[in-house]
Amino acid sequence: MAPCCTAGKGWADNDIAITTVFQGGEFHSVTKAADELFISRTAISRSINALEQELGIVLFTHTTTGLELTDDGKIIYERINEVLGRICAIEQVA
Repeated sequence: MAPCCTAGKGWADNDIAITTVFQGGEFHSVTKAADELFISRTAISRSINALEQELGIVLFTHTTTGLELTDDGKIIYERINEVLGRICAIEQVA
């Protein structure tokens, strides 16, 4: 089965973007995600914006209490969570 994205192109090659979305979804906060990843809030925001541009969807909305996943963001977050779970399972076998 061929991969669903072109090699060398697409957001799947950007692990920081994937991690950013996961952490943003977990913490509902740019600041908390930045602290967890040891990168700046600006880097988190840029990564999210770049990924949203790449995918053509909005992943988060900003609320008075922090970040909130959009419906599309929830789908992406769940898929990322599934992939990370599979990676953990592989690491336990190795």
